[in-house]
Amino acid sequence: MLEKVSWPTWSQLQQSTVIVLVATVLITALVWVMDFIALGGLKFIYSSFE
Repeated sequence: MLEKVSWPTWSQLQQSTVIVLVATVLITALVWVMDFIALGGLKFIYSSFE
């Protein structure tokens, strides 16, 4: 069964790792920005009722 597996080369593995890390950072930044905007919106809504 292991003969049929196509293992990535070292450079392919490094490239895939970099892609995953960059995607993780970008998605984390996007979620942080969305959270920051939502928090600001909720603070604005709550402050308008005071």
